[in-house]
Amino acid sequence: MTFTAIMTGLLFVRFSRPQARILFADEAVITRHNGHPTLMIRFANARMTPMTGANAKLFALVGETTAEGHFFRRIHDMHLEQSHLPLFIMPWTMLHRIADDSPLFGLDETTLPSADIRLFLTIEARDRVLSADVQDIKDYDTHHIRFGMRYVDSMTLGADGSATADLSRISLLEPDWTHPVAGQMELS
Repeated sequence: MTFTAIMTGLLFVRFSRPQARILFADEAVITRHNGHPTLMIRFANARMTPMTGANAKLFALVGETTAEGHFFRRIHDMHLEQSHLPLFIMPWTMLHRIADDSPLFGLDETTLPSADIRLFLTIEARDRVLSADVQDIKDYDTHHIRFGMRYVDSMTLGADGSATADLSRISLLEPDWTHPVAGQMELS
């Protein structure tokens, strides 16, 4: 009986780990937001229940050469405009303003693909139904960052005014026509 109890407990622990079930957009986008070049990444909670206390962090792993000529990779913490949500129920778009202290500053759609940069987005939230913390991570290489595009609206309003998220639209992009030539922008 002791052996059966131990094995049952081990199997339960192994297979009952909470899964984050967070859907990430296939590509990140860089476009203008409030007049500034901004990196955007969209993701959504794919659970049937809301998560609480969601925190997001964005990092860039950048290959750099020192003044002495040595190559190494360094992790840059990228500032997000809103990195915490008390209640994570709707799609969430992370915004990183590309200022002069950003590792993406000065890169455009012709120079970015050859840059040695990989973005990592980490999400941590609490599933109140399971009473457990869940975590997930998504990475984007430079070939999965699109310029002059924006995410298609993934929210629909019902006749009664209630909002519903269409998770099948989480990765859909459209040209951002607020620029003189969509797909071409100057980061300055």
